[in-house]
Amino acid sequence: MPDDLTPVVVDEHHAFTGAADRDNRYHLKVEQLQPNTRYFVVGLVYNQREFDTVGDVWLRQAWGE
Repeated sequence: MPDDLTPVVVDEHHAFTGAADRDNRYHLKVEQLQPNTRYFVVGLVYNQREFDTVGDVWLRQAWGE
């Protein structure tokens, strides 16, 4: 992460998806959005297997939760 970014909220845990799903949802709730502030989602997604694999990473904004 670049030095000039400040974490606002963090959800960091190991997860798995593929033949089965395990803990593969992350929740980030920003209590108060500041005007004229840019927010970024930073994540690390990797394959622990020895063969090629494909998948999708989805980001969804949850209104009113």
